[in-house]
Amino acid sequence: MSPRSRFVALVITVVIGLIANVRLSATTVAVGPAEAQEHSFAHIADLVTRKGGKGVAVSQLCQQLGIAGESRDGTAIQFAWEDDEDKRHHLFNIFQGISGKQRILLIKHNMKMADAFLTGPAAILEAVAKGVKKSDGWQWTRTAKTPELSSLFQKEVAYWKSIEGEVAKEPDRKD
Repeated sequence: MSPRSRFVALVITVVIGLIANVRLSATTVAVGPAEAQEHSFAHIADLVTRKGGKGVAVSQLCQQLGIAGESRDGTAIQFAWEDDEDKRHHLFNIFQGISGKQRILLIKHNMKMADAFLTGPAAILEAVAKGVKKSDGWQWTRTAKTPELSSLFQKEVAYWKSIEGEVAKEPDRKD
């Protein structure tokens, strides 16, 4: 190939790359961050539904979060992950509510105190509860959504998104 042909091929490659980049940018803008967040978080919810353990009691927490009786049998599917950096446990609980809505309870705790967040596949914070570990289990109290707790919720959503690949590697539940 002559030097001139190489130059023309390089220019064409650059132009095609620029056009593709503009199309990609336009697509990214059209999708928007909220929809991209919803898709990613909804995918994690699907993974947890396939891989999590069944029969985890959530009725007391649901009562405190204002959705008493929403879980048909008072239980959820749970996927638990321990974060080595801060030695806190992250729990992703999911169940199909009697209302037909998919309910997600994100919990982060250190075996003594916990924050629980009620959300759904769209990752919108609906309610918050604080937990204290007692000898007979967790005691939950609903608390107001504050900017600090909303920030903690966003961090917890981001945490689950960051380990999505690790969750995907876990084996599916056999039932």
